[in-house]
Amino acid sequence: MDIRRLGPGDEQALENVGPQFDKPVQATAGTRFLNTEGHHILVAYEGETVAGFVTGVEMTHPDRC
Repeated sequence: MDIRRLGPGDEQALENVGPQFDKPVQATAGTRFLNTEGHHILVAYEGETVAGFVTGVEMTHPDRC
């Protein structure tokens, strides 16, 4: 198993994750996600086959630093 973090310029890799999402990846939204600081996606691969993924978005909370 190989885990890769996607980032700016990884639109094709994100498109390949597409079937794992609830809906198809929208090109504009995908590029925005990959280029926004604080947005994260890690993709797990078995060989070159997508096995799964996890996303996260950093946020602040009004009662925490």
